[in-house]
Parts: sequence; structure tokens; C-alpha cells
Amino acid sequence: MKGDVLLVTTLKDSFHIIRVEASNNQLFVDTTLLGIPYLTGIFPQDDSTFWLGSHGGLFKLDVDFKRGHKLFNIPLAEASVVIHGIAAVGEELIMSTASGVLTYNINNGSSQVYSLSDGLLGGEYIFRSAHHIPDRSKAFFGGTDGITVISPEFVNNGIAKASPVITGIEINNGEFDARNYCVDTTLNVSFIRQLKVPYTHNTIEIQTSPLEYSDPKSCLFRYRISGPDRVEFLPPSTNSTLSLTALREGGYDISIWATNSDYAWAGPRELRIEVLPPWYRTWWAYVLYAITILGTIGGVLRYRYLKLREVELAELDKAKAEAHAAETETSILRLQMNPHFIFNSLNSIDDYIIGEEPLRAHDYLVMFAELIRDILHRSTQPLTRLDREVDMLEKYIEAERMRVGEQLKYHIAIDDEVDTISTWIPTMILQPFVENAIWHGIGHREEGGTIVLSFRIDEDREEIVATVEDDGVGRTNARGGDRKHKSMAMDITRQRLALLNERIRALPERTPGDARYEIIDLKDQDGRSSGTRIVLYLPLIYPEDYESSSD
Repeated sequence: MKGDVLLVTTLKDSFHIIRVEASNNQLFVDTTLLGIPYLTGIFPQDDSTFWLGSHGGLFKLDVDFKRGHKLFNIPLAEASVVIHGIAAVGEELIMSTASGVLTYNINNGSSQVYSLSDGLLGGEYIFRSAHHIPDRSKAFFGGTDGITVISPEFVNNGIAKASPVITGIEINNGEFDARNYCVDTTLNVSFIRQLKVPYTHNTIEIQTSPLEYSDPKSCLFRYRISGPDRVEFLPPSTNSTLSLTALREGGYDISIWATNSDYAWAGPRELRIEVLPPWYRTWWAYVLYAITILGTIGGVLRYRYLKLREVELAELDKAKAEAHAAETETSILRLQMNPHFIFNSLNSIDDYIIGEEPLRAHDYLVMFAELIRDILHRSTQPLTRLDREVDMLEKYIEAERMRVGEQLKYHIAIDDEVDTISTWIPTMILQPFVENAIWHGIGHREEGGTIVLSFRIDEDREEIVATVEDDGVGRTNARGGDRKHKSMAMDITRQRLALLNERIRALPERTPGDARYEIIDLKDQDGRSSGTRIVLYLPLIYPEDYESSSD
């Protein structure tokens, strides 16, 4: 008993930790341990730390009723030891065993074995026959040969400590010489500190010695193997040979400890073994794999790129051909609108000549020639600036005034936000509407009429809105005229707008609306026809956009 702790053991290998209530002297069993084989001695270090000797070796018990008790199995110089009795002198625990006396330092954990050669009376001690006198620094053990008195400070160990060395290394059962794979060139195997072996040389046998000459057969060896996937401790044994088989690639650190005949441990002797990977798992092989994979991917991508480029070029050539055909068709459509005007103008000139008005015939012919030259020049251009288109329309209306008479009036209104120089529209797209307004609207009124051309910008829809309005008789009251030409002119205009929309849809990174027009029949307050209004919506496009759609 120590303090308020009472330890009780039984013959059935059960061990009880009992708490003592000091107030009423009552006992309470706190914990029962069944894993300690037959206790032979208990030494209390303090009120909470106890050293237990047993048939299973030495144990340390930390008692803590609040946090829980902890039990530790203490490794000793002698591996499988049966403790007969336990005593203490100073910092040393002294234990009698079947083979002699064993000491253990509770501070540094060192242990030492003493046998008959150290002066003991005999090797057979009585269970639990142990006593110590701390003041005299002596321990007493009863045995069949009498009482053994031990004073640790006077014990003189004359056996030299072990010095574990490597005496031989065999690779693949001696097929290869270990010195050929030593990192530091040496002729003595004992000096080898590091080996680098191919992955096929993965069976290695290490022969060791403790350099103990008093009783080498009783020396023990302990090994630790730290590999890439494991850390393995081999228990102490008399086996002086360490066999490593089927080593995987990677680094292995081997540590070797040995004892002398008094079981005093020494070491470790370190050895580093590195099993190299096969060539197909080396870094330069992985670089080669990466280059091969990247080269293959690059080749596939380049082949795919060339194929796609070939298809793209074919489609581009096809698009160019279609665009050229469309532009040719557009040019033809523009030229188809000219013969009717030319025919009418020549008839007017002929009328002036027959009517003996040579000066008017001359003026009309000059204006007609200038207008025809302008029309022929512009018929090859898909787009024209708004100011030039307005100028051509003015010349056209002036030429028609000379034919129809001064009762034909016109007015052109352009909003301030419209930049006529930087705004482009399809060439001669408005001429058929102006011609219809003159011939089929105002031409049927004896008093003539007025044509109003207006232009404005719709910024939200990114389009220019052009309006052709006349105060003629309206479509329902139109009589005579060349209806076939009127229908053909409008059909040509619709075809041009359809071709223009195809171009617009091919514009990169732009999605303007479609080109279109609408016809509005005007009515007066009495519901009678008072003219016609044509509203033409043209997306804002520019020559570079128009060309990019056919590149």
C-alpha cells in the first residue's frame, strides 16, 4: 500500500487496483487487470508510479483515478525473463531471475545482466524473496545457495561492450560482389556504408558480428529495417545473419544492434541500401515517354489541323466562288435596271429633236451622258457612300424633270446624326423606288407632285432608314405604265436584298438585322389615296465588312 492506493495480486493472474477512502477507511476496487502473468514483486517509486516484477517481465504502472491508469511493458537486456523478486537501490531496480541478477535504471532505461562470473552465489532464487535497505544501498535476495547481497556501486563489469560490425554481404546468394556496388570505393566490406544495386539484385544477406570474445554465442542481435513502404523491427535473437529477399525499388536503412555476454546493448551500425528502378521507370524514361506522348498528340493535332485547314480552304474557295457569283449576279441585277431608264431618256431626246428643240436636246444629252457614266461606274461597286448615292439620285431626278416637266419637285432630308461620308449603302438600291414614284405615282397627275427622300439612323438596331415618299395617285389608282418593268424592278430589288442578307449573315463578330423594305399606302382625311411611302431598312455595313464576308 502506498498513500491511498492499495495493489492486490492473486494466484490466478488477476491484479486489482484499490482506492482507499481515508475518511472512513473503506476500500473500493477501481480496476482489475488480467493481462499480467503472476506478480512476484512490487516496488513503489512514489504515490502514483509502481514497478511490477512478474513471470512476463518488468512492468511500469502509472495510477491516475481521474484520467485512467497506464501500464507499460519495459524491455530489458534479457529478452524473455522471469522475475523472481524485485528490490531497489537508489535509481536502480534489481531483479533476481532464473539466470542471475538483472538491473534496470529507472532514469535512462539502461539494463545490465549479472551471472556467476560476476560473483553471484548461484543462479536459483526463491520467488518473492527480495529485500532492500535504501540507506545502506544494498539489496538482498534469498536463494537455494544462501542470501545474495548486491551493492550496485561496487559491481565492476569487466566485459567489454559489444561493437556490431558487418563481416560479409552476399548479393543474390553470392553471385555478385557487394564492393562493386559500393558508393564509396572500399576493399573492406566492414567499411561499406551505402550500396546501390540494380533492381534484379534484390536478394541480400548481411552477416554481422558483435566483436565479443568472452562468450560470443550468448550475444544477441536486434535489427531495424526502414523501407519505402514499411518500418520493421526484428526481436532480439542470437541470429547474426539478416536476410533481405525480394526488395522493391527504393531506399532501405538497416540498423544493427548487438550485446556482449552481459547483454549490454551497443550500436547501431547503419547501412543504406538503394535498389535502383528498372530503366523503364527511371526519370529519363519518363521524359522519353512524355516526349513520345506529346509528339504523338502534336502529330495527331497537326494532322487534324491540316485536314481541317484543307476543308476550311475548300469551303473558303467555295464561299469565294459563291460570293463572286453572287456579286456577279448583283452587278447583273444592277445593270438590268438601266435599260428602261436609257430607253426612256433616248425617247425624250428624240422628242426634243423632232420638236426642233436642239438646245434642250443638247442639255438633256449632256446630263444623260454624265448620269450614264456615273451609273456605269457605280454598277461595279457593291457599296457606295451615302453622299455619292444622293448626288446620283439628284442627277437622276433632274434628268426626269427635263423629260416630265417642272411640275416634278423633290426634297431630300438628311438627319444631322447621319454622316453621309462614312455611311455606306448598296449602290443604286433606291433608284427603282424613286423611278416607280415618278412613273407610277406623280407621272399620272397632270399637276405633277413632290418626291421626298429622307435618311435617319436607328442606333438601337444599327441600321439606316431610308424613306421614298410621293404624293401621287397611289398604287390602287395607277394606270398605264410599264407594269412588267415595275414588277421586274421590284423583283430585282428583292433579289439584291436577299443577296445582301446572305453577305450580312457571313460577317464575323457582327449580327446586324436583315435588310428589308415596306410599302405604305397613304390616305387623306377622306380615306382617298394620297401617295405611297417606301421605307427601306439597311444594316450599317462598310466596305471592309463586305469584303471580309467573301475572303
